[in-house]
Amino acid sequence: METSDSDSGLAGWLVREKFRKHVQVLTEAGNRFVRLTNDDFDATVFIDQTIAIDPGWKAITLSVRMRATGFRAGNLRGQDARVRYVFRDKDDKRVGDWPDVPNVRVNTPWTTRTVTAEVPPGAKSIYIQLAIFNATGTVDFADLHVILALAVMGDAAALDGRVSQMEALAREGRYPAGSYLPSLSRAFAAFERGDFSTAID
Repeated sequence: METSDSDSGLAGWLVREKFRKHVQVLTEAGNRFVRLTNDDFDATVFIDQTIAIDPGWKAITLSVRMRATGFRAGNLRGQDARVRYVFRDKDDKRVGDWPDVPNVRVNTPWTTRTVTAEVPPGAKSIYIQLAIFNATGTVDFADLHVILALAVMGDAAALDGRVSQMEALAREGRYPAGSYLPSLSRAFAAFERGDFSTAID
């Protein structure tokens, strides 16, 4: 059975039955996050979801907080913990090159990983996995965002609304990434409007 259960805190994410014992939703200092565990180098653990792409999107910036403990990566480049994502066309086939991804290969405290990728022609969706690939240990994922795409779309109102929400959470100490990502997003939106003095600040 494959589930997407809003009550578990994983609304929108698909959790395959074989991975359920390796997936937890936990709370720490009032902040919720997903924990993946794996104890078998020959195995992979992941949860996944697909996000539709608006035709106006030209690029995305993906940011996530990651933490790894008791972690051992495999020998190959892709044998680590990562937010794997690919662009897919209308037939659900991959389009474009393999993009850079947020990842960890060693034990690390909460760390923000951010990557940017151009949306390739023909892309209709983004397929995303939170995963441990042929590596062992415990990895936590929090605050996954694809927020800057809103600014690329020219949807200033939507971006301003989302950034305001993020800033409010940061002021209340409920946003694990702190004020960094809201400030970055606010500056990006100002740049898009031509408000260069605000963008520089």
